[in-house]
Amino acid sequence: MRRLPGIIVPLLLVAACGSTTETSGTTGASTTVVVTSTVPDSTVPDTTVPDTSAVTTLPPTDEPAVALYFVRGEELTVVGRSIGTWDATAVMQALLAGPTAAEAAAGVTTLVPAGTEVRDVTIDGNAATVDLTAEFESGGGSLAVTLAIAQVTYTLTQLPDVDEVWFRIDGEPRDMLTGEGVMVDPATRDRFQDGVLPGILLEQPFDGSAVTDPVVIGGMTNAFEATVNYRVLDATGAVVVEGMTTALCGTGCWGGFTTEIDLPDGTVGPLTLQVFDYSEEDGTTMLDLTEITLT
Repeated sequence: MRRLPGIIVPLLLVAACGSTTETSGTTGASTTVVVTSTVPDSTVPDTTVPDTSAVTTLPPTDEPAVALYFVRGEELTVVGRSIGTWDATAVMQALLAGPTAAEAAAGVTTLVPAGTEVRDVTIDGNAATVDLTAEFESGGGSLAVTLAIAQVTYTLTQLPDVDEVWFRIDGEPRDMLTGEGVMVDPATRDRFQDGVLPGILLEQPFDGSAVTDPVVIGGMTNAFEATVNYRVLDATGAVVVEGMTTALCGTGCWGGFTTEIDLPDGTVGPLTLQVFDYSEEDGTTMLDLTEITLT
């Protein structure tokens, strides 16, 4: 499945990615535009191979919005940014500009070294080649370097048809970056998962997005038994709706998940969306909790 900006993905496609159990809600019209990550081309999905696709959503807006992958607590996190274009160089420039002041106050940071500039980004087929200045290699420590590479890789592979990223530094091709020896020949999402992603990576909707009905959620997980739980809370903290969905892989492998959450009639923002996994030990403790606000 390819990412197609501005195209609404039929519900039959998302239904294959998991089932939903909710305590309340009714179906409403949605203006959410879903952009799915790259998986191998196929007319009929190959269910014998774990699908590690992720999904991002374009909020209902006249301006193209992109996902920028930053870092929170030594793991990747996602923020949305309306930049007015899907041009690959502009997307990279938005990433290199770093988090906003509000995002930084919420614990979002970047491990792309300060001073890094993008010289060029070209796309040929399913490959993006990004040319960065030498500052990109000035970061220290294998985890910091790995996360910086993952930030660039995840951000660029959200673009239509892009599966892999090749790196150049000041015009020189590289298959390995910095003295830490991180291989990038090429860099792909499935090479940066364990130790890079949180247990549940929520890629849609973006924090601060407008409330839609249904609320479409999606991302990647390695949760126990591929189970992703969710709750929607109103402004008082009361639970509006809760339920669960399943990813296409879990418990030792990464799989994509996506589902729709129907809201009760009359539900308005602000709302809090929580995605999490329940502890295997007591079945009530929330693990891998991600929480965003819908306005």
